[in-house]
This record gives sequence, C-alpha cells and structure tokens, in this order.
Amino acid sequence: MIHSWWVPSFGVKQDAVPGFLRETWVKIEEPGVYRGQCAELCGVGHAYMPIVVKAISKPDFEQWLAEAKNSEAKVAAEEESLSREDLMARGKQAYETYCLTCHQTNGQGMPGAVPPLTAGQPFEATPQLTEALAQRGFYRDGKIVLGSIAQHIHIVLNGIPGTPMMPFGSQLSDADIAAIVTYERNSFGNDTGDVVQPDDVHEARSEHNHENSGEE
Repeated sequence: MIHSWWVPSFGVKQDAVPGFLRETWVKIEEPGVYRGQCAELCGVGHAYMPIVVKAISKPDFEQWLAEAKNSEAKVAAEEESLSREDLMARGKQAYETYCLTCHQTNGQGMPGAVPPLTAGQPFEATPQLTEALAQRGFYRDGKIVLGSIAQHIHIVLNGIPGTPMMPFGSQLSDADIAAIVTYERNSFGNDTGDVVQPDDVHEARSEHNHENSGEE
C-alpha cells in the first residue's frame, strides 16, 4: 500500500512506500513548527499519521546534534556492562511497567492463559500454548521449567505467536530486556544467579534480524 502525505505549509506532497526510504527537500524561510497530515484515507490508522517538522537554525541544529551524540554515547557507556544489583532494580521496574498486568505481581500469571514464571509450578492450558512453551524449553510434564537464557531473551524480544505473549523488541531497549530476563530468572522463587547483559540482547536481536532478512 502506498501512503501519501501532505505538508500544507510547504505545499509538498510525497508518496510513502512501506520499507523504502523517501526524502524530499524544502526551503524554510522562518524557524518554527510545520505540520502535515496523511493525504489519503489509507486505513484504520489514517487519523494517527500526523507529520511534524521542526525547523531550527543551523547553529541550533549543530548544538542539538552534538548534545544528542553525547547523550547516546553516555547511555551506551552506562549500559555496556551493568551490575547484578543494577539489573535487578531496573528489571523490577521494567517488569512492573510491562509484564505485571499479565504475569501478576507474584509472577504466578493467570490460570489457563498466562504461565507462571516460577520453575516447578504446575500449569494447564491449551495445547497451542503448552506446546509452544515446551518447544522453547519452558514446559515439561505439566510444569513450568526454566529454559535457556537465549530462549528467554528470544521470547521477550519476539513474543510467542498465537499466544498472549507479545513481542517487546520494538518497545524496550537492550538494557531493559536484559534487566527483565535477569530479574525473572532470580525472582518469584527462582534463584539461578544468571546475569544477562545488554550485549547479550543486542546479539540476539541482530541474529533475529539477520534471519528475517533472508541473508545467508
């Protein structure tokens, strides 16, 4: 599907094709915020496709760019290697923000729908869900088991298709996912001592993207 967008302040119209980078140039006389909108009734998300262009002077842009690069470098340095204590604290916060609604405060999930996170807990559900968990190493003989770290990361990153477990790869940073996996493997009665670093998640994310790209 081709989407067209329109910036009335500029008099610019451009077709946007999913998966392709499209660029255009305009000459802006005055700094400010210029708004546009999707110019075609493209589907249910039509009303949620606003366009905002913030025009600033070249010196202001160069200052913003320098600050952004410094900020990214600082975050990267901080997340390169986190202590177990930092991962557990960050993991608890991220778990309570993104995972608690389904897996509950105590990690026991919801009977028949959302599996508990504690190894050894019994769990009964549809074959579609239990077989998916078993294939990933997290279910055996009617009970939850702790699978490998790699599979744990994969589940949080990519979800489990056909089940309530949604993917969080597009929402969470490598550090947040590393913290959640560390927290889950050392909470709710689990005490593996496992520590997952952002680099582990970054590697898993890169492998998944490479597999999906069709590259050999």
